Amino acid sequence: MDIEPLNNSTVKVTMTRDDMTKCSLTYSDLSHKTYDAQVFLTGLVTLLRDYSEAKLDTKKIYIEIFAEKEGGCTIFVSAVPEKTSVLVRRSGQSSFSETITIDAKTPDSLLEISQKLIRRFKKDITNSKLFYRNSRYRIILTATRPIESEISDIPYEKGDVAAALTAEHWQCISENNALDVINEKFSE
Repeated sequence: MDIEPLNNSTVKVTMTRDDMTKCSLTYSDLSHKTYDAQVFLTGLVTLLRDYSEAKLDTKKIYIEIFAEKEGGCTIFVSAVPEKTSVLVRRSGQSSFSETITIDAKTPDSLLEISQKLIRRFKKDITNSKLFYRNSRYRIILTATRPIESEISDIPYEKGDVAAALTAEHWQCISENNALDVINEKFSE
């Protein structure tokens, strides 16, 4: 297991297939939040808090796990600041702003999600960004009203932490108006 502090609030943990086997874990265990995975992750966070250079002593910790091709995984453990967002209000604009992060595993599912979002929320989305990593896509939306109750059929995460980690660790494909870009490029 390789532990690498990336900055003062994020640690990258790389586990090989052998590491996973020694811990009696699979990626499926970690992604489905089994009891064994929860025990492992709790112990890992405790270890990182005690011995890492990163300051993981906040009340909230964000954990992101990615499968690797050789059967291992990469885990990012980040401290969540007490205040995770700053709202800038401009005259004439709504004071509400919500960040939603949506995953898509294939180009077809990406296109389907994009089309649903455009149909339902075109006027409510102020910006959308598209990211790519390990054959997966991620859309980050900024909405001017709460929309999460209306997207229960789409897997998503709400908040600035997932968006910040995505921007840090994923390749940005489109910085602005990603929903339109997806419809142009993927519907051909």
